[in-house]
Amino acid sequence: LAFNEVPQNKLILTALIEKAFSSAENLQGAAENTASPISYGEAKGLFQSWLDAHTFPAAVEVGGSDQKLHKVSGSDREYYMFQIRGMTRLHDVLVEPNTREMFIYDTGKPEPIDTWYQKFVVPQNKRK
Repeated sequence: LAFNEVPQNKLILTALIEKAFSSAENLQGAAENTASPISYGEAKGLFQSWLDAHTFPAAVEVGGSDQKLHKVSGSDREYYMFQIRGMTRLHDVLVEPNTREMFIYDTGKPEPIDTWYQKFVVPQNKRK
């Protein structure tokens, strides 16, 4: 008998095919969810969550924005712009609405926020 002529094998094969299709649909749905741009409020919440999860040498807070997307030099993308307030100076933060990536914009070119944090904030925290 061929593989697909044995009743148990038909059930197994059907279950595997069904599982493959449902997995593909779930992946496609997940990709569609992450592909849609986030709103200003979602970007602000994402940035606030990042601030809450990190230690700073002083109390910091989210600085305002005009809720519009901004183009900045050093990048061809548009970002929501916020500020980290409470440190020795203000730091501009960019949130990319499509990828949800966050950047510090201090040098004329967006720098990943985690790289900046490790380079500049962690050493200050060690001096506290």
